[in-house]
Amino acid sequence: MQRLVALLLFCLVLAPLRAASPLLTLENELLPSPAPLGASKPLSVGIFNGSLSLAWTTTEHDSSQTIWSSTYNAHKKSWRAAIKGQAYVDEHRPSSADSATVITQNAGRMAKAWFETDEKDPRILVSISPNAGEQFLMPVRVEDTRPTGTPDLVLLADGTVFVSWPEHYNQNETALWLRRISPGGSLSVPVLLAVLPAGQPAQLLAIVKDYDSTPAQLLIAYTLGAGESAQIVTRLLTIAPPVATANPCQICPDPDEAARGHALRGRVVTFSAARGTLTVNHGAIPDVLASGTTEFKVDPAILKQAAIGNEVFARIEKRDTEWWLFAARLILRRETPTTHQP
Repeated sequence: MQRLVALLLFCLVLAPLRAASPLLTLENELLPSPAPLGASKPLSVGIFNGSLSLAWTTTEHDSSQTIWSSTYNAHKKSWRAAIKGQAYVDEHRPSSADSATVITQNAGRMAKAWFETDEKDPRILVSISPNAGEQFLMPVRVEDTRPTGTPDLVLLADGTVFVSWPEHYNQNETALWLRRISPGGSLSVPVLLAVLPAGQPAQLLAIVKDYDSTPAQLLIAYTLGAGESAQIVTRLLTIAPPVATANPCQICPDPDEAARGHALRGRVVTFSAARGTLTVNHGAIPDVLASGTTEFKVDPAILKQAAIGNEVFARIEKRDTEWWLFAARLILRRETPTTHQP
């Protein structure tokens, strides 16, 4: 009963803060762990030799540490047999729950998160750079109550950030939360992923799949228990696409669409209604696209407006293996046909 009352009070306090936040809907699946009982906390999780790999250590009889790793089979939603030795190690990820900064990058963007251990007001902060780390935007606070350890985060190709962190929960428990920061900067309602015994779980977050015709998938790994009974837990998080919200400005671009991908300025060289593409001559986008001529997939509405010689201001992003151009503004200047004198 006491726990129920505490939970109700917790929800009442957060209700005003979350009223204007979009929902984050996901499927949270528990995967059988490849690590044996007594394994250490997850050492790393990330792409290694083209596959998602989870690494951990075990303590041998002589007290030495052995590194093990397992790769994820996306088709079977399971881990392959563990391999001794070689493993992926990400130097950007801290190995302890301190105030170290966690950094990630994707397609010319960067994001970083850190835990400020203020005794009266501990907080989790996230800052995003749209230009590969040259400048970072003002940090945003993502936790709701009292975080207890280092966050982790991933950055999708479209600029969406997902951040996870541990928080104090009830009297003797720790909760793991996940929150989305949209390309336009809006925060979703946090989602509770798991409730664990009190402590500071070293959770790790990784991208399983990003940007095809199906929802993005993330993986979170953490330790449950301690000592010989410790168990590494892995959960597959399938993210539902965000629900579109009404734009109060009818003539303004959608904030998320205007922030997704990368800005491009160029001139239309040609277009193809059959392929649904627009070919644009453009300048370089550092760390993303070299200067030159690129064929972009576009929506039919953009093709209807396009003409050879149009100057175009737009956003671009890579979806699977194809570049897409969207949120386009075309300056309708048609080239004067060249006439040949006899």
